[in-house]
Amino acid sequence: MELKVDIERAARIPARLRTAYLDALSEPQELYQENQVRSGDVYLVTTRGEAIGYAVFSNYVLVEFYLEDWTMTRGAEIFNAALASGGASAAICKTFDAGMLTLALCDSAATRTTGELFRRYIDVDYTPDPAIAEAPATRADVDDIAAADDDGFWRDRAEIERYVDSAGLFLFREASGALLGCGLTTRVIEGRDWVDVGMIVAPGHRRRGLGAYIIRCLKAKVVAQGLRPIAGCSVDNVASRRALENAGFVRSHSIVTVDY
Repeated sequence: MELKVDIERAARIPARLRTAYLDALSEPQELYQENQVRSGDVYLVTTRGEAIGYAVFSNYVLVEFYLEDWTMTRGAEIFNAALASGGASAAICKTFDAGMLTLALCDSAATRTTGELFRRYIDVDYTPDPAIAEAPATRADVDDIAAADDDGFWRDRAEIERYVDSAGLFLFREASGALLGCGLTTRVIEGRDWVDVGMIVAPGHRRRGLGAYIIRCLKAKVVAQGLRPIAGCSVDNVASRRALENAGFVRSHSIVTVDY
């Protein structure tokens, strides 16, 4: 029987399809893409009124695509139809998302590696430095945190406050009280044990290994809670990549951007 499909805008992804997609991934979802999915435009792939897949676009870039296995004989055709529906100029694919990556590369297209994904780590060794005080951030620290950001890491003060309120922001200070840097932990998806870790080193304190020190501390915290630490960075962020590697993380996957 011929499979007739429609692709149409929707308010949200059906929970059963999103769960199936996340369960199909061989590694934890990347926070960068999860944030795009949350704010993106959803299109459902339906047949006879039943959803069999979906696509999510962020600023005309396809950031997530899923089809139920039984439809995959028409996968390339449906994928291209979804691209057209969303007016996509590109797709960003995690290399551990074999389904989307395979379909994205079906036709000739230019590809480039734009992100590095760290899903494995060698150890959880962490020895606190007695000269560095570490503590959860409070609302009283927001001014110091904002002042330490010289490259636009934070969108605004409200974002800093959200991290403080979620208990996901940690400060590292010298004995004098000077702020050395911040560590961030973010639960990627509620109900999953994936926790993204990241850091910011304050101006004037860089190139001292503090980034790796902060990441080691966060990694040990996450593992002690029985959760899985993960990380990612853009391919051109050499400082972050080195800090993650020096903290024991291993690059095991990438984000590939496919341009159409």
